[in-house]
Amino acid sequence: MIGASKIARDISERKRLEERLFEANRLKDEFLATLSHELRTPLNAILGWADILEKRPDPALLKRALPVIMRNAQTQSRT
Repeated sequence: MIGASKIARDISERKRLEERLFEANRLKDEFLATLSHELRTPLNAILGWADILEKRPDPALLKRALPVIMRNAQTQSRT
């Protein structure tokens, strides 16, 4: 009976480790998804306005675009 008990404990420990690894991997994936979103969102606004201004260099558009570009660039520099 001692041998069977030892095997059962070894399997239990391994199961706990597998569960911890699975949870750590899930948390890593969640973190990377959040980080990716936080980096892409301000960058998309910057690139969008830059593209518009390149195609239509209009002073009125520049006046609207510049604060958005600055705010999003500052957001990027904080991440």
